[in-house]
Amino acid sequence: MIVKCCGLNPSRDVQVCLDLKVNFLGFIFYEKSPRNIKISDLDILENYNRKNSLFTAVTVNANNDMIDQINLKKHSVYTITRVRNE
Repeated sequence: MIVKCCGLNPSRDVQVCLDLKVNFLGFIFYEKSPRNIKISDLDILENYNRKNSLFTAVTVNANNDMIDQINLKKHSVYTITRVRNE
């Protein structure tokens, strides 16, 4: 089974998810969300041993600059997929 937990707080939730072998840990980058985090909040992820987990970013209408800033953190190999409602 593949498990993803989303809306995580980098300083509070990550170690628990890693200990539980969660496959994907998601972080929200959307100002209107109560679970929104700042890109700078990702810096704490360097302190964790990801083991076999991957970090994912959830955005809404993100511009290329924002995607590049998230990707530059290099905490994981990100796959950037844009989904649009047309």
